Amino acid sequence: MGAELVKKLGIRPGHRLFVREECMDLLASIQPHLPPNVAVTNQPTREGAHVILLRPDEEELDTIFREAREWIVPDGAVWVVVKRKPYRQEGDVSFEAAQAAALPTGLVDNKECTVSETEYATRYVLRRELRPKSPEDARRRGGRRNP
Repeated sequence: MGAELVKKLGIRPGHRLFVREECMDLLASIQPHLPPNVAVTNQPTREGAHVILLRPDEEELDTIFREAREWIVPDGAVWVVVKRKPYRQEGDVSFEAAQAAALPTGLVDNKECTVSETEYATRYVLRRELRPKSPEDARRRGGRRNP
């Protein structure tokens, strides 16, 4: 499952991977399968992360997505790991709660993948219209870059 999960999470050579403390078990399962030159950290960096793994709790839902938006590069992804309904206990974050917290920050969900028998992850990315436009992107679309 490790190599397949790395591929599903979109972790590529040279990426910066930020793994919060509560996801260290997940990191342990994928670390042997990480591509070359992936920098792994458990602290946000100035350069930003290409991929973030986290398991938020209910108390931090109000802030975690605002913070995550600051931690990722513009085309990066925040993967939120939650328990499947049959395994969810009181206090566990649901997909619906995470999505409701993410949307006001400009992060939208666009993909899911299985993490384990009891958990799955949802990918949140910055809305396209909120991502910085490069001159090359503008040329490909036949438009001009907005200053």
